[in-house]
Amino acid sequence: MRGRGVAVVLAAVAVLAVWLAGRSAQDGAGGPGGPGEPDPGAGTTPATSATLVAVTDGDTLRVRTVTGAEERVRLVGIDTPEVHGDVECGGPEASALVADLVRPGDALRLVADPTQDDTDRYDRLLRYVETADGTDLGEAVLAAGWAEVYVFDTEPQRHGAYAAAQTAARDGDRGIWGAC
Repeated sequence: MRGRGVAVVLAAVAVLAVWLAGRSAQDGAGGPGGPGEPDPGAGTTPATSATLVAVTDGDTLRVRTVTGAEERVRLVGIDTPEVHGDVECGGPEASALVADLVRPGDALRLVADPTQDDTDRYDRLLRYVETADGTDLGEAVLAAGWAEVYVFDTEPQRHGAYAAAQTAARDGDRGIWGAC
């Protein structure tokens, strides 16, 4: 029985490894060279490195890129309630969650989505933002319930995962789905 138990564990590890490899390719994770290095043949847009300067709100950050330029970044695929002007229900909580997930000075990966414009009408970079441990900030805010999926013209590449995170939050009455 002991040999069978080891075989079951090894099979489970193999299934998990295959799933993670597929998710990494789907999400545009860095390739063999690490963050910022595309995987040749994966068809992904390379990520760029940046450092967090400040959290503006639940879907906007200020970052410093490796070139030293300070940029405003709008998270692709999500929309959070407003905290500037008329404060909306859930806005302060969305901003606080992002501020808990990333702190000034933290290393970030900015991942462009080839289905989206490079910048929005406010000249903010449109990017997925990932933490050093691989957390997708947009998906995390959706999963907590403090954002809604947002599609401008074309569904972004991560729309499926984002929609699933939103559905789970709504079904669980998390964030705006239970509080607003």
